[in-house]
Amino acid sequence: MDNVTYYRSEQLEIIHLKNKPITYSEHNHISVYTIGLVVYGQITLKCNEQFMAYPSNSFFVVAPYQVHELLLPDVYDMMSICVNENLIIAHTSVELFSVLSRMLTQLLPNMNNELLATAIETLYNCKVSQPLDNVIFSSAYSLWRNPENSSGLQIMADEVCYSQYHYIRRFKQYIGITPHKFQLQSKVRKAQRMIENGKLSTDVALDLGFYDQSHFIKCFKSIVGLTPSEYRKSVKRL
Repeated sequence: MDNVTYYRSEQLEIIHLKNKPITYSEHNHISVYTIGLVVYGQITLKCNEQFMAYPSNSFFVVAPYQVHELLLPDVYDMMSICVNENLIIAHTSVELFSVLSRMLTQLLPNMNNELLATAIETLYNCKVSQPLDNVIFSSAYSLWRNPENSSGLQIMADEVCYSQYHYIRRFKQYIGITPHKFQLQSKVRKAQRMIENGKLSTDVALDLGFYDQSHFIKCFKSIVGLTPSEYRKSVKRL
């Protein structure tokens, strides 16, 4: 049976994906580490321009700012665990394992806790490549906080005293994707929170500055893997 369920709290998101062929197009996360636990089947991850296959009982870890793409087949079972870096700072690896293993055992009774423990240790040893350009970081942070900002690319470049070409080049160099793509994914993530809080999709699309409802649905599905209405049905509170 096809199944995608999002379990969310303020600093944690657990996504259970099973037999739902989805391609999560190229994207990254600013303050979130992602652990992928492959329970069954084989999934493909593109990270740092390399494709890697992960079979049953394997895992991967993606750090903040790492650009990645996930390709899911027709038959598989996996958990994607997105952990805010504040949660990692506030807890030891043992404490985080205790919390996650308890949650995951409830969601997936046959969870491999040894695999989870190894993945968490890998996460805590993961080195994050933070942007070194404070001007670009500030610009990206502003876009992330207010993705509906309708300022054009030239205006954003002017704000940091760069030419448009130089701004795009440096933004992609330090953030991993272009300003347009980053703004779009930030819009969709804000849309997810708005939908979770009960806002109608038509209002969400309007508030975030999408051209129309069909454009919103297309962008949302390309990043989340589900339409806004499918997402509304699939999301649950942790």
